[in-house]
Amino acid sequence: MASSKTTIGFDVGKFAVKAAWTEIQRGVPTITRSEILRLPQGSTPESVIVPWVQKLGIGNQRCVISLPGQLSMFQPFLLPPGDPRTPEQAAAMEVVTFNEMAVEDMVYGFAPFSINPGENRLLLAMARPSVLEDALRSADEIGLNIVDVVPAPVALFNAADPRMDNHEEPYMYVDMGHSTTNIAVGTSSGLMFARAFSGGGQLFTDSLARDRNMSGAQAENLKIEKGRIGGTNDEVDLTGIADMWLSEIQSCLSVYRSVFGERKAAVSRIILAGGSAALTRLPEYMSEKLGIETTRLSALPSRRELQDPASFTVALGLGAAGLGRTTTSISLLPPDVRNELEFRQQKPFWIAAGVAAALILAVCLACGFKQNERMQHHLRKQEAKLREFQLLADQIKAVDANSQQMRDMSAPVKELLRAGPLARDLTSLVLDATAPGDWITMICDSTFYFTLPRGSLPPPEEEKRLGMRDVRRRRRRDEDEPHEEDQGFRRLIIEGYTPTPNLSTVKELILKLKSTDYVDAADIMADELIPDEGEIRGKRRNPNARRFVVDVNVAAP
Repeated sequence: MASSKTTIGFDVGKFAVKAAWTEIQRGVPTITRSEILRLPQGSTPESVIVPWVQKLGIGNQRCVISLPGQLSMFQPFLLPPGDPRTPEQAAAMEVVTFNEMAVEDMVYGFAPFSINPGENRLLLAMARPSVLEDALRSADEIGLNIVDVVPAPVALFNAADPRMDNHEEPYMYVDMGHSTTNIAVGTSSGLMFARAFSGGGQLFTDSLARDRNMSGAQAENLKIEKGRIGGTNDEVDLTGIADMWLSEIQSCLSVYRSVFGERKAAVSRIILAGGSAALTRLPEYMSEKLGIETTRLSALPSRRELQDPASFTVALGLGAAGLGRTTTSISLLPPDVRNELEFRQQKPFWIAAGVAAALILAVCLACGFKQNERMQHHLRKQEAKLREFQLLADQIKAVDANSQQMRDMSAPVKELLRAGPLARDLTSLVLDATAPGDWITMICDSTFYFTLPRGSLPPPEEEKRLGMRDVRRRRRRDEDEPHEEDQGFRRLIIEGYTPTPNLSTVKELILKLKSTDYVDAADIMADELIPDEGEIRGKRRNPNARRFVVDVNVAAP
C-alpha cells in the first residue's frame, strides 16, 4: 500500500483489541500512540468496540487489520533453475493447484526470499474469499477505514525482525496470544515460513481454572501474579501446560525442517512476543527444551514508553504495512476492494489532474484564439499587399501594352523614314526604264503585296469550282508567304502590264535594275505565285496587255 503520514494497526483478539498509531520517524515505523481495549467475556465485540472506536476517532484514520493465522494458509516453494516464469506467474500457477481442491478461488499474496545465492523462492499466503468478506464486513460494522488486510504472522515478522541486527541465519518469531500463537521464520532478507495454531495463554488460564475450581477471571489473575514455569511452593507451576504448548511449537519446527533441510536454514534463535509471553522463566524453559536460544522481545520503536511492548508487536507490523515500510509485503486485500481503495486514494489527484487539464485546455484555446486572430490579421495584411502588387502588375502590363502599341505604330513610320530615299530612287529608276507602251500599276514591299485581300485555301465547294491548277497556285502562294526577314523594303514587288507578248521590255527593265548598286537581284515572278488578277486593285488599260510581276531584292544598306 502507498505510504501515508499516519496509519493505525488494528489488532482484534478474542479478549483484547490493540490499536497502534504508526508514523515514519527517522526512516523507521514508530508507534506514536497506543490504545488497548479489554473485551469482557460474554459480550458482543461490536457492541463494545464501536463506542471505543468512535471515542478515539479511529474511523477517520487509515487502518490495517490482521487476518488470524489459523484462517490463512502459507506455502513456500522453490522455482526450478532457469524457470522462465515471473514470480507473479509462478504464484498464480501454484494457487491454481489449491483452487482445484477448494470450493472457491483463493485470494493470495506472495513475497520472494532466498537462502542460497541464485535461488528463486516464494512464500505464498492464501485465504478464502468468504473469510476475507467476513473480516471486512466486521471492520465496516465497527466503522474502520480499511486500507489493507495482512496475515498476523506476516505482521509479526515485519514488526519484530527489523528490531534485530542483520542476520543471515533464520530467526523464529513467536507471538503468544491469549487463544492463538503465530509463528514466523525468516532472515533479514525476508520471511521464509509462517504458521499459526490454536492455543496460547488461555491454555494456562483454563488449566488453573479446572485444577483449582475457580472462575476464568480468577485463574487469569493468578496466572499473571504467581504463574511460573517450574514454580516453587509460593508460586504456581505451569510446566505441564507449557509442555503441551511447546509440543505445538516443536510440530511447527518439524514442518519447517522438512521444508528447509539445509544446515544453514536451521533456526538459530527464537524471539517471544505477545501478551501471554510474559510468563516467568518461559524463555529459559524453551531454550532448555528446544535447544535453541530464546529471548523475549523487550522493546518496540515508540514515541512514548509502552507498558507491555510485546502485546503491540502485531499492531505495529500492521501499521508499518499501511505505511509501505516492511521487509516482507504480503497483502490479502481482495482485488475489487483494492481497486476501489486505489480509486478513492487517487480520486483527488485525478480531480486535480482534470482541473489542471481543463485549465491547460482553456489556456491553449485562449492562446489558439489569439494566435488565430494574429494570423487572420497577418493574412488580411498579406491579401492587401497582394492586391496592391496585382494592381501594380496590371498597371505595368497596361504600360507595356501601350508602349508596345506605340512601338508597333511607330515601326512603319520609322521604316518609311529609313527607306524613303531608296524607294524614291527605285521608283524614279523604274519609271525611267519602263518602255513606252508599258505601264506600272504598283510598286510596294512584299509584305503589303502578299497581304492584299485573298483566301489562303478555298473551301471545299470552291475547290470543286476551281481547277486543279488554280488550287495548286494558291497553295504554293500561301507556302511562299513572306517571312520576317523578307519584310520591309528588303524585298519589293513591281507589278504592271506590257503589250509585248515575249516580255522583252520587262527583261530590259530587269537588266537596268540589276545594274544599280542598291539591287541585289531581280526577276520575273512565276505565274503560280502571283495573286489572282481579281484580288488586286486597278483595271487594265489594254485588254490584250500581259500582266507581269517583278520580284526585286534590295541590297543591304
